[in-house]
Amino acid sequence: MGNLQGRLLQVFPVFFTHIPDNNFTMNRFLKSVFILCMIIFQASSCKVKEEPDAIDHPEYLVFGFYQSPSNCFNSELCIELYKIEPLGLFEDVNDNNPDANSFYSGNFQRELSSAKYNNIHDMFKDNIPADLLNMQSGTIGTTQTWSSNFYFEYKSEKIHKHWIFDGTQQSVPSNLIPFMNILSNASFTAGTN
Repeated sequence: MGNLQGRLLQVFPVFFTHIPDNNFTMNRFLKSVFILCMIIFQASSCKVKEEPDAIDHPEYLVFGFYQSPSNCFNSELCIELYKIEPLGLFEDVNDNNPDANSFYSGNFQRELSSAKYNNIHDMFKDNIPADLLNMQSGTIGTTQTWSSNFYFEYKSEKIHKHWIFDGTQQSVPSNLIPFMNILSNASFTAGTN
């Protein structure tokens, strides 16, 4: 046992400065040390499982409505697109029709009120359907040339997609209609004085 004591003192000098001399006490002592080591090992190997943030928070959203050029001759009244980001809510001053095949290239210079920002932020917060984010960019439903359509763009660290929605909701999947109502309300709220 003297040899074991010497080895324990070399490996663990702080813990074993008072190693017992008789065999019975030494066995109890070694069992206690073994149990203590196992507890420390288990505690250090147990990691709290951190759930990754399931929500890929957006850097910005672009949203709004437009009517086809053949149905409207005043772009300021027929095209209203907005961008919401952490810095605020901005209106596009270009007023160009969105294209289902590309992201909207706007000039978001006109800053809107913080009250509108807060209201619209709350509308979209936790209300963007995962079903939508899992879809490819493009057209949802059959857009009509005689009605208003909605544009929505989502940009985050992992996702950058855009969609044009049929404004009549007739050909939009039923699981996306509640979101279209939010989109419509946000567009109306941003556009009112």
